[in-house]
Amino acid sequence: MNHCYALTGPAHVMRYRLEEELKRLAGTSTTRTVLLFIDEAQKLRELYFHLLVDIKNQMVNDRNHLIVALVGQPELLSLREAFKLTKQGQIVNRFMSSMQRFRGISNRNELRDGLALYDNTAYPKNSDVTLTSYFFPEAFRKGWRLARLADDRWASYLEIAGVSHNDSTFDVPMLYFAKPVEYLLSKPSLAAIAVSVLVTAFVMEFT
Repeated sequence: MNHCYALTGPAHVMRYRLEEELKRLAGTSTTRTVLLFIDEAQKLRELYFHLLVDIKNQMVNDRNHLIVALVGQPELLSLREAFKLTKQGQIVNRFMSSMQRFRGISNRNELRDGLALYDNTAYPKNSDVTLTSYFFPEAFRKGWRLARLADDRWASYLEIAGVSHNDSTFDVPMLYFAKPVEYLLSKPSLAAIAVSVLVTAFVMEFT
């Protein structure tokens, strides 16, 4: 939780502070609801899930609502199956009733749409200058757009990953979508380089 004492003191004191913080946050919502995201959830032990059950029950007793969203690696699915096998329904029903896979960029059209956001998003905010035009003003005035890199960049991803364009299971994590763009925007001189060379450079840098 985002307060200075979150990781100090014995376990029961930290739990008390967590419950009080959740109660405070619920009080700031018209629906008295808190949405709690837990990252790397596959690392949680059974003990922590029982603790979450107790905290969720206490929230209900206080007429508040706690929604927990677990985010993790594929091992989280195995953890869910283990809880189902051991009949830990109180955990599965509260925190794992629905599972969704978060995919990255899965085709060139999605890649083009993502790049186009840089071409069309104002920077600084509320200005008439877009991110692309801010970092590459001259190239932008001449009609150059990041979205035009989509085809070559997608081909580079497929080549580096060693997969064909027909592989429907392949996707690019958002980190490897965003970091190359960040790399490109930090080096305005690259705007003058041939697209194929530029794409290979920043894809290889971050994969």
